[in-house]
Parts: sequence; structure tokens; C-alpha cells
Amino acid sequence: MTKAQVETIRPGTEDLFLGDDVNLDLSQFPWLNKALPDESFEDEKFSQIANDRPGSLRNSLTRFVNENSTDPEITGTLRAAGIVDEGAPHKFFLGDGTEATVYIGRDGKWRVTANLESGQQSVKLSSATSRDGAMFGAESYFGKQRGPKIHALSKDEELYVARLAGRGKLEEAVMNYMAYAVPDFHGTDISSDPKYLEVCNACAWFVFVHSTPQFQDSDEARVFMTRYIGDRPITVQLLQFAFAEYKKTKEKEERGLLLNQVENRNEPPTVTAQDLNDLPDEEIDTLFHDVTRESLRSKIRR
Repeated sequence: MTKAQVETIRPGTEDLFLGDDVNLDLSQFPWLNKALPDESFEDEKFSQIANDRPGSLRNSLTRFVNENSTDPEITGTLRAAGIVDEGAPHKFFLGDGTEATVYIGRDGKWRVTANLESGQQSVKLSSATSRDGAMFGAESYFGKQRGPKIHALSKDEELYVARLAGRGKLEEAVMNYMAYAVPDFHGTDISSDPKYLEVCNACAWFVFVHSTPQFQDSDEARVFMTRYIGDRPITVQLLQFAFAEYKKTKEKEERGLLLNQVENRNEPPTVTAQDLNDLPDEEIDTLFHDVTRESLRSKIRR
């Protein structure tokens, strides 16, 4: 049998004799007895992830990808498989809509760069162990930097809160006002955060004014009540006490004016030269005759 004939029948024999008990004498066909090349499945690049220790494959593979992140073959394969490099720059948005980018720096630490109104600012998040952790840390950090974001109530929102206050539902009015003004607050007690003191004071005034029909809003009243409150945080109840003191003070002033009017009622009016100059000639002539007539009468009585 020639070599060409053997090559012709070889595929068929490989399909027919696949069992382990089949022993073929191929000594007459030396070209079929070539040993497989002694080639390892581990090349220099992938040998570092071959480890027999349990649970080490994930860590080794992650480290391997990070160390070879610039290899186009590896990054292309990962991208084709839908695997994204977490350390690569990734854009996201902070809670207030500010655009930011999270990435791993050359020192292996997570960083976030945000485009704030004051300019671009970066923060290093050494404690972050993942991209999500870095994004969460950046939200907290930049939230403190930019301060609270207060929303002005719309006309509909103001009307709704005012009607709640007018019906005496003060707690509901306060809660709704703050929910409209600070919709992004996720803490437990907004009144204990100094950053929100101004909006809390404005809320107290709004609810007090619309729940107290006796209150006539004026600069005089607000100045008095503000002095009464002093440095204390403004609350609806404190404004009620301040308004009560304001009313007492006004009542005392009114009683004092009435007493002065009664005491001065029997005193003759005092006429000055300026008063005479301001009178028209006809009234001065009448006044002169009245005074002269009253003077003559007094003399006759004597």
C-alpha cells in the first residue's frame, strides 16, 4: 500500500476505530507515529493566573487584567465579551446633575473629577475599593463642597402649604414646605443640620404668617419679634410667643397715648407765631375779633 493510499483511507479508519481496545500496528507507516510536540498550554502571559489554590482564580484574573490593561489583544477580547474595565474613565452624574468622571489613578487609587460651577475639581478616594464605592464617596464629598440646594416654592406649592397652615395643620404644613424646598434631602432630621438653618427659618415664618390671621405683617412687627427670638432657631411656636409679647407692648403704648390725651384735654391750645402766619387773612381777622370780644367780656365780668 502506497503512502497516497494510506492518506486516502486514514479519515475513515479514525472514525471507525475510536475505542480504547483497538491497537493498530503502524510500524510500517512511520509518518503516522510522529509524537505530538511537547507544548505547554501555559504561555508566559497566562501562566500567572494558573494557581491551584482555591478561590484564587478571581483575584489572579483581576490582577492579570489590570496589569495588562494596555494590551490591545486583552482589552479587545474583554470588550468583545462584554467585560468592562472598571478602572477606565467612566462618566456619571452626581445627585444635583453635575457631570463627573471616575477612574483609577496611576497609584492604583480611585479618583473622581467633577465639573463644578467654580471649575473642575478632583478628589482622591483612598478608602474606595470599587467604582461604585468611589462614586458614592464622591457624592458625599462634593455634596459638602457645594452646600445645600434650595428650591423656591412654586405658586401652587405655596398655596397648598398656606391652606394647610390656615386649617391649623401646622406639622403637615412644615413637612410639605421642607419637602418642596429641599427635595434631595435624605437625612433623618433636617432641622439639626446648620446648612439648612436659613430655609428652616423661612419655613417657620411662612407657616406662622398663614396660620395667624391676627398678625398684620409689617417691618415693625418682624423687627420686634426677631429681637425677642435672638440667636435661637426660629420655630412656629417661638414666633407665636414673640407675637404675643409684641401685642402686649402695642397695647401698653396705646393705653399710654389715651392717658396723655385725657390729661391734655383741659389744657388750652398753644398758638405759636408760625401758626398765625400759616392762617389766611380772613381767619386771622375773625380770630382777632373773637379774642377782642372775649377780652372785653372778661373785663366786664370783673
